[in-house]
Amino acid sequence: MEYVTIYHARRPNHAVIIKNLFEDHNLKFRILEETTNSAIPVGKRVQVLEDQVEKAKDILKQNGFLGTPEPEPETGQNKKYWIILVLALVLVILFSILINSL
Repeated sequence: MEYVTIYHARRPNHAVIIKNLFEDHNLKFRILEETTNSAIPVGKRVQVLEDQVEKAKDILKQNGFLGTPEPEPETGQNKKYWIILVLALVLVILFSILINSL
């Protein structure tokens, strides 16, 4: 039997979760590092045996790995966090100046 790539994990924690899922379902799998010409890992390839592809894809779909796009790493939430943090710090500084001047 040959192994077939069914998923490209760009984040290390995804590969760990998938490993646990496949172990729980007794699937034969392997996870291979993907490298570029610079030998820096860019992700991991998840492979299963040919006869277990459908079962593995169903497991990935049930757990949200297939069929839904990955969220963008930089979202508007990060910008909102920093704006709120800066505003909170400015308010703390203003209140401390106000309290010290009384």
